[in-house]
Amino acid sequence: MSSSLPRIAVIGAGSSGITALKTLAEQGFDVTCYEASDRIGGNWVYENSNGMSACYRDLHINTSRLKMEYSDHPMPESYPDYPRHDQIAAYFDDYVDHFGIRDRIRFETKVEHAGRAEDGTWTITASDGTVERYDALLVANGHHWNPRWPGPAFPGSDTFEGVQLHAHSYVDNTDRVGKDVVVLGIARQGRALGRWLPTVGARVTLSDTRPAEVLGKALDGLDGERVALALGGHPLALLDDCDVLCVRGGVPLPVPIVQQALRLGYRHIDTAQIYDNEREVGEGMRASGVKRNEVFLTTKVWTTHFSPNDLGRSAKEGLARLRMTEVDLLLLHWPNPQVPLAETLGALARVKQLGLARHIGVSNFTVALIDEAVEHVEQFGEVVEMEAGRGFIEQVAVSYTHLRAHETVLDLVCRLLLEKKKNDR
Repeated sequence: MSSSLPRIAVIGAGSSGITALKTLAEQGFDVTCYEASDRIGGNWVYENSNGMSACYRDLHINTSRLKMEYSDHPMPESYPDYPRHDQIAAYFDDYVDHFGIRDRIRFETKVEHAGRAEDGTWTITASDGTVERYDALLVANGHHWNPRWPGPAFPGSDTFEGVQLHAHSYVDNTDRVGKDVVVLGIARQGRALGRWLPTVGARVTLSDTRPAEVLGKALDGLDGERVALALGGHPLALLDDCDVLCVRGGVPLPVPIVQQALRLGYRHIDTAQIYDNEREVGEGMRASGVKRNEVFLTTKVWTTHFSPNDLGRSAKEGLARLRMTEVDLLLLHWPNPQVPLAETLGALARVKQLGLARHIGVSNFTVALIDEAVEHVEQFGEVVEMEAGRGFIEQVAVSYTHLRAHETVLDLVCRLLLEKKKNDR
């Protein structure tokens, strides 16, 4: 082989293959990409000629464009937060042309065999009969092209008279109008089908081995992916990955961490007075260049400031450290039995009335205290968000079951937040 840079083969011109091809080409490598289809995009090409795509008619991405896009080639601003499959395929196509690597792709050329010699080189046999040798091989053929059926098969599947279809083979919902459909599994594909099938009147049941709550892509007008993170150990299913940056006390370099997180697409920042980093969090938010109204900011008042005369002053001091006029959510960080809860909640409600916090709530409360807080807060006609920490998983389950009857909205932020809206009890 050549004594200069290695000659490299890439298999697959999907999302991973094209960026690998682009990077290797930029570094001067002699690199060739083999693609079985006649176009770019792999799994994101609807009715792909290679017959391996799992893309269906109504498919949208389940990770926001800000997190999915390539850092050196952003998606168009005109794209929605969760683009359609054809928009994603067009974006990948544009990526290839933008970096001038299309001529390095051998379309409609499937790799039939890749064999490694004793010297470490690779011999590639392609579907067109050509045989080439390479110093290195990068395989980017994905994992969605090969449907995986349960094994052994479910008891009774051999006598079931209905249609059994793997999600990989699903194309659209037109032939399931008015049908009874059971979707086995609530991973991303299962949840997506649970959304689209009912639009044609199909009666859909989502089935999984664990109980779960499903949250949408948007919560209270915010992109759900940037609002919440599933409670560790709690059985929760999210329609999309959800992210919160929780800046705990002792976190090194909080300013650049917050700044970079916001630039990457995080839109919910969680801090607290006891973490002693509100000043740095505010600085990081300003340094990011992201508009304040695009970020949901949570902070918390510590227990030593729960007295009616002290809570408002403490909230103002926190805002001064943040250099902001209001926060989106102000929480009582932990119960304080030394101060009557009604008095503390009254002071907290006044903080909201003064415009210092858009929402108010409590944190790490027991079931009994959550119930008491709901009763008191309703007197003020406030919105309340309550959270229970990692050590309260069983209590969370109990309190959530209790409060579901009151049509609360869930927001999971490594804790369970229960939002109670005015007059909906």
